[in-house]
Amino acid sequence: MKGIIPVNANIINKATINSLDHLEFKGVTITDVSYVGHILEYKEEETKVRMKLWETSGSIDVYFYHRNESEGNSSLNNFKYEG
Repeated sequence: MKGIIPVNANIINKATINSLDHLEFKGVTITDVSYVGHILEYKEEETKVRMKLWETSGSIDVYFYHRNESEGNSSLNNFKYEG
């Protein structure tokens, strides 16, 4: 299966890690996810940022790890949480 594949929290929670360390659901590799949902929790820690995201099928925890101490996380550039 190729192209854009819709995923939700339920699918991500049921996905497994395959032998190549990729996230996979029913034999389909999941990459480059754009997720639409609500942020339930947001916590900045020394080495990572943790978010608990929710949408109607469930919730997931997402971690963004800092590459090194002097560099922020490029995945979160221009992101501002206002809770």
